[in-house]
Amino acid sequence: MQPFFAPPKPTFIRQIASPSRAVYQPAMTRPLSRTLVPLFAVQFLSWAGMFCMWIYAVPVIAGDVFRADGNAARMGTAMAAIGGCYALYAILGASLAFVMPRALAKMGVRVTYAAALMVGACGIGALGVIDQTIWLIPAFVAVGIGWAAIGNIPYSVLSAAAPQGKGAHLMRVFGFSTVAPQAICTLLLAFIGPRLSPGDTHYVMLAGGALMAGAALLVLIAGGHFTVHEDEW
Repeated sequence: MQPFFAPPKPTFIRQIASPSRAVYQPAMTRPLSRTLVPLFAVQFLSWAGMFCMWIYAVPVIAGDVFRADGNAARMGTAMAAIGGCYALYAILGASLAFVMPRALAKMGVRVTYAAALMVGACGIGALGVIDQTIWLIPAFVAVGIGWAAIGNIPYSVLSAAAPQGKGAHLMRVFGFSTVAPQAICTLLLAFIGPRLSPGDTHYVMLAGGALMAGAALLVLIAGGHFTVHEDEW
């Protein structure tokens, strides 16, 4: 006989929270934490570097390369060139995803990941120092190599490290590694940006390159547990 004051059935929130306790606690074993924690930090630094480029590349390139300050015609040329450069690195990043398995097989995950991020860091940092259009293509090719690594390798590493049946849950948590740097960079640059003179915005590109270079170094230092399933590539 059911008591009059029967305990309520779990609500939707309880159904989500209750399994999460059963999912995340067993999932965050020591071997997994050795992979997930450094991978989260690497993603944070590399995405922060990309956000620096996305937010300030236009004024930096328009001002330092095209000398477009106050010149509408040059600004139009600069915007067209920047759009082409963005398309270049995006297409290159997507295309290199099909070549990356060979690099992973020959050099391993840690070396390939770190090398690609370091090349991308050089590309972002170069945007802070170049002053001729001829250097835009090499810079954005380098960015595309880094972008190929950022968009593919971390998720394959996470998939390989996740216990069976827990990958989707960990992927949701891992999504914060891209949201957190976006929020932090946006707030910081919104505070710092108005205090920068037009001639100082290139320092943001140098900072973005330094952040991504830090991600590459972190992969070399703490990425010994990074592996991927070869059959998934």
